[in-house]
Parts: sequence; structure tokens; C-alpha cells
Amino acid sequence: MNDDITEIQQLLYRYCHTLDRSTLDEVMDVFHTNAVLQPTYEGDKGYIGREAISGWYMNYEKTIKSAGRGLRHKITCPWIRVHGDEADSVSYLDADYVDSSTGAFILATGRYEDKLLKEEGRWWIKERVIIIDGYHLLSKKKS
Repeated sequence: MNDDITEIQQLLYRYCHTLDRSTLDEVMDVFHTNAVLQPTYEGDKGYIGREAISGWYMNYEKTIKSAGRGLRHKITCPWIRVHGDEADSVSYLDADYVDSSTGAFILATGRYEDKLLKEEGRWWIKERVIIIDGYHLLSKKKS
């Protein structure tokens, strides 16, 4: 079970790094083919399957990622429970960046609630709920 927990932690960390600096294909490579994405801050709408999730991340890249620089997603305190070839995890989320138009340093806080699946010896995110508690202005651009 310890190997499974380590593999799941690495999957969660890989998501953060690929979201910040890699291609859409690399981001999608952490999601199971039949995954579900639920960004709760957008309401009740969920995205089912890789194609729908990929569309959501394309929009994310156009609106959020392109509006800032130095984007860094971080998770802390991942609480992982493994049940055979399935697992669930809750992680605290911090994402910070510098707003390109204002120079302000912004921090988003929240958590990820994940259901994971091990298939053919590999762990995948099967369901991800993104909960954002708030956005915080940490500093303003100096004049």
C-alpha cells in the first residue's frame, strides 16, 4: 500500500507541474479516459470524459494561464486512502501567479477532492472536484 500512496502522491504532484509548465496533452495524461472534472466555483456543471475535460483546460489556458506569469500550483497535506485498486484523496491547494496586466501577486486557495483508479498498474485521476475558497491579493505592483 505504501507504494500505491507514493505513486498517487507523484500523480498529484505531476498534475501541478504539468498544469503550470507543460502541454495540454501532458495535463490530460493524468486523467482517466472516463474521468469527471467538477470545478465547483463554476456552479454545478461537470465535465465528463477526456474530451470535455480537455476543452475546459483549453479555456483555462486562454483565460487564466495566459493572464499571468510565474503560475505555481501547489498541494499540501494530501490525505490518501487506498482501497485496493481505488483510492480517494483530499489535498489543500494554493496557486499563485503575477497578473500580467497589473503586476499584482495573486493567491488562490482551496482544495482538490479526488477519486483515483489503478488500471493496468497505473494510477489515474478518475474524478476531481476543485473547490476554490478565495482569491487573495498579496501585493500590488510598485509604482
